[in-house]
Amino acid sequence: MAGSYTYADAERLLYEWVTSESLRKHCLAVAAAMRHVARKEGYDEDVWATAGLLHDLDYERHPSLDEHPFVAVAYLRDHGWPEEIWGAILSHARLFRGATEHTNAQGPLCRR
Repeated sequence: MAGSYTYADAERLLYEWVTSESLRKHCLAVAAAMRHVARKEGYDEDVWATAGLLHDLDYERHPSLDEHPFVAVAYLRDHGWPEEIWGAILSHARLFRGATEHTNAQGPLCRR
């Protein structure tokens, strides 16, 4: 994965931010699904899985459409996470606002 962060770093971050067991399981399931799609379509599995794992990172603390996932995206960007990760997460919010265009790791997070 581009940058100095790994999937394991993303897991640690998820467990720091998210206390709800059901939300953690949801994020882990999305990560697994995205890893599968990446493998099938020939994309970087770690990038896609990491984006899936972190896509709802701030949902527990900031569930409103005005804040989610913008708080997490700002955190990730400010802490040097690769744009391919936080950009994919940002596409998740754009889905709820009517956007239809996406690229690479953004794709599965934009699918309904």
